[in-house]
Amino acid sequence: MENLKAKSFDLRKDTVDIIVAGKGGHIGGDMNVIDIWMSLYFCQMNISPENMDDPNRDRFVLSKGHSVEAYYAVLAAKGFLDLEDIKAHFSKFGSKYIGHPNNKLPGIEMIGIIFKFPEIQRMLWDMTISMSVSVLSDGM
Repeated sequence: MENLKAKSFDLRKDTVDIIVAGKGGHIGGDMNVIDIWMSLYFCQMNISPENMDDPNRDRFVLSKGHSVEAYYAVLAAKGFLDLEDIKAHFSKFGSKYIGHPNNKLPGIEMIGIIFKFPEIQRMLWDMTISMSVSVLSDGM
């Protein structure tokens, strides 16, 4: 349990560092998902940079786009992304680390679930979806 608390603290620090380096972000949304995502990525889900081609891997879909800084921090801690690269380029013009999830980055499966819900219903694999209240209030 102490390791998880330390990991949670580190992820929060990394998230704040990303926000500060990019001169903006959504800190409230980021802080309220860290523990959940940490538990999913480090204790529950079968997902890693080594198994991205495995059809039996777990999938995580982020629809809560205003928590992208925390998502980048978790993906960096899991080995998908380089934290220093994120901090150097987050929210900069032309950067791949934009203010909403970019599914061209390693580890990011799909984005904008509210617009793709019929497509997701046809998929034959299990997934974890993280949504915000505003997404749920759109009446999926």
